[in-house]
Amino acid sequence: MKNGKNAIAIALCIIFAASIVGTYIYERRHQAEMMEVYARVIPEQEKLRQQREREKEEYEARREEARLNYINAVEEYLPGMAFCGDSLMSDTGGGGMDFRSTVNSLVRSNICNSPTVYINITNTPNVDDKYSKYIPIIFMGAETDLSDAAAYKDLASRYIGANERYLVVGPTTGNREGMSFLEYTLSSEFGDKFLNIREYMSTEGLPSLELEITQEDQAAIDEGRIPPSLLKSDGLHLNDNGTRLLAYLTYDRMEQLGYFNEVAAAKEVFDDVEGINE
Repeated sequence: MKNGKNAIAIALCIIFAASIVGTYIYERRHQAEMMEVYARVIPEQEKLRQQREREKEEYEARREEARLNYINAVEEYLPGMAFCGDSLMSDTGGGGMDFRSTVNSLVRSNICNSPTVYINITNTPNVDDKYSKYIPIIFMGAETDLSDAAAYKDLASRYIGANERYLVVGPTTGNREGMSFLEYTLSSEFGDKFLNIREYMSTEGLPSLELEITQEDQAAIDEGRIPPSLLKSDGLHLNDNGTRLLAYLTYDRMEQLGYFNEVAAAKEVFDDVEGINE
């Protein structure tokens, strides 16, 4: 009986020992397998990490290059706009509409934030050197002699200087017959860089703004004058509707002349690079 109990005890000990050994062997084997997995996975993860770091560095380098190209394009091609003129330029439309601010807002929202300066030609004979690379936008005719076409052209040329990019906006007064020689002179001298607003506003102005044409407007249109609905009561300065229309015409003409091309192209590249990380 005693021998039987001893045999059972011995058997249990053997089973227990075998279980321990088995567990030990299993754990060692499992550890060995995990080490193999780690040895394979960790280098792969490290490669992925390094690849992500390289991609991030490459992206940052591309972004910085695109950003600098955009900044350089602005500095070279659109460093600012110089609004040169008399009270036609400085006046507001009566309801708060400002020609210079509206043009600048269009440029800022579509192209870049371009500095501006107002140069009153009645007391500033020349453009300061620090604004010499700004694009001149010339709008005069309130305190400027319109009867001498050559003098008017020479005055505009003084503020254009050596700039190849500029815009000369025609005066607001007069009719088709009375303004024909001045406008012909300016068109011959400045080509597409002359914006004849009398001609446009007396033909397309009110329809483009979807405004009703009154009898007074029609009488002015028949004579080739800017209709009263686009002018203040003095018949000289533009009201809010006229000011808004002129701002859009100015922006459109500058765009047609290609004044924004280089900056817009650089901005598109920068925006595309920025979009990669979104």
